Amino acid sequence: MTGATLLSQVLDATDRNDRLSGDDLRIAALSVASAAVADDLAVFAVDAAGGRVIGAALYEHSLRLVNTSKSIAGERVLLVAGYVVGTSEIAATARLLRLRGASRVDVALLTRLGGPIPGCDQVVVMQRSADYLHAVS
Repeated sequence: MTGATLLSQVLDATDRNDRLSGDDLRIAALSVASAAVADDLAVFAVDAAGGRVIGAALYEHSLRLVNTSKSIAGERVLLVAGYVVGTSEIAATARLLRLRGASRVDVALLTRLGGPIPGCDQVVVMQRSADYLHAVS
């Protein structure tokens, strides 16, 4: 991957995260809420876009939030991230939560990546289709 290609991917991901709103944000929030509730996972944002998705999910759903100022021993966590290019920030966050005692760490993100992410048990790609919104409404 060339530097220009990597830079353009980073700029594209940043732009897509900045524009995440409306139905796209609501669909991502519903997807996160469904995953968190189905597997009894507490949620934790990896980045600002993940924080916006969690905020939108909390508007319509009761979710548990990870509180890193308290013990999270045995906690099952769903990390939430927006569009990403690499996995280093996700892996570092997963490692931090594991060190704090999390027993399971999954991640939901808007980017389809090609493989596993170190420290994460499962990678879930959030729904982005308007068909999903109509199916759950």
